[in-house]
Amino acid sequence: MDDIAGRRVLIVDDEAFIRALLRRCLARLGVGEIREAGNGKAGLAELQGFAPELVLCDLNMPGMDGIEFLRLLAATAPDLPTLIVSGEDKRTLDGALRLAKGYGLASVGVLAKPIEPERLIQAIARLRPTLPSESRAAMAFAPTAAEFASALAGGQISAVYQPKMEVASGKTSSVECLARWTHPEHGPVSPGVFVPLAETHGLVDDLTEAVMRTAAREMAPVFDAHAGLRCAVNFSFDTLGRRDGFDWAAGVIESSGFPPERLIVEVTESRLGEDDRRTLETLARLRMKRARVSLDDFGTGYASLARLEALPIDELKIARGFVAGAADAPAKRAILESAVALAKRLELVSVAEGVESLSDLETARAAGIDLAQGYLIARPMPASALLAWLAGGAK
Repeated sequence: MDDIAGRRVLIVDDEAFIRALLRRCLARLGVGEIREAGNGKAGLAELQGFAPELVLCDLNMPGMDGIEFLRLLAATAPDLPTLIVSGEDKRTLDGALRLAKGYGLASVGVLAKPIEPERLIQAIARLRPTLPSESRAAMAFAPTAAEFASALAGGQISAVYQPKMEVASGKTSSVECLARWTHPEHGPVSPGVFVPLAETHGLVDDLTEAVMRTAAREMAPVFDAHAGLRCAVNFSFDTLGRRDGFDWAAGVIESSGFPPERLIVEVTESRLGEDDRRTLETLARLRMKRARVSLDDFGTGYASLARLEALPIDELKIARGFVAGAADAPAKRAILESAVALAKRLELVSVAEGVESLSDLETARAAGIDLAQGYLIARPMPASALLAWLAGGAK
């Protein structure tokens, strides 16, 4: 994460000695304020008035253990950077990390005890950056469906774009469009908050349409300048699985002016059910319109191999949890290699999500990955910055 100096940090650990050790290490880094809690329940209580910008959390604690704490923390503050600090064995630590990411924590890492100051600094540095205002907003602001509907109507939804790089050539072949909501009073609102809100309250079609229109307008000059570049937009299974799913999607694509041959329709594996014939029909018909289809977060859902073969998809995006840190995690690396091999056998483009370090990139490259996406390649950026970034040498 960004410079930790001046930040507020919460330490959740049942051992007073460990809390004192962490406090001393953090004090040397110039941390602004440190608070402590002896278990998960006390840690959650500290969140209310303290609004920390970093949490250090043990796993094996009395009362409320670290796993339950992480689940509840994700529901309260999904963007709050969190470092699991534990003496449990590596398999347990890897499992806890996967669970934390599965719960929705966007910025989470692991540090195995015993604690060494240099390793602590490195572990904190590897956390994905989250601005303090985002953390506070996520904790203090719980928007209603009416507020989000008003945001849609008021044009508060914007878009940013994250490049996907061809590992072999270094060429940028596509970008992913990501929705953003900046509330006029509360600032940035996490997509982990407003996307489920949209899906639950029947606003996801309006969100998709708003993003499509924004992407069509903003990407037009990018498409003109970069022949062959594609842009991925997320579509909800709830929409695609409707009886009129194809008609609605095709209508939005056409009315927005988005060239279908430059579109990648991105859907999430975890939402794929066992009997989604209408969804599969919609995807197949969109492919006939020359759009491509990408299956996002592969490895987090339940698609069987036989079902995967039958899906009308072009691209397999391997979930961040199997990419970030895979160089030092044999189980992750094995899953990554197997997923890439599967994509090749099915003649699909493979994408590694969450590439955030050179070791992540090299591990994905060794596995045979086609495309890499993540903070190491580029952070999500506005379309104007994307044009400049592409012109600056990322072909």
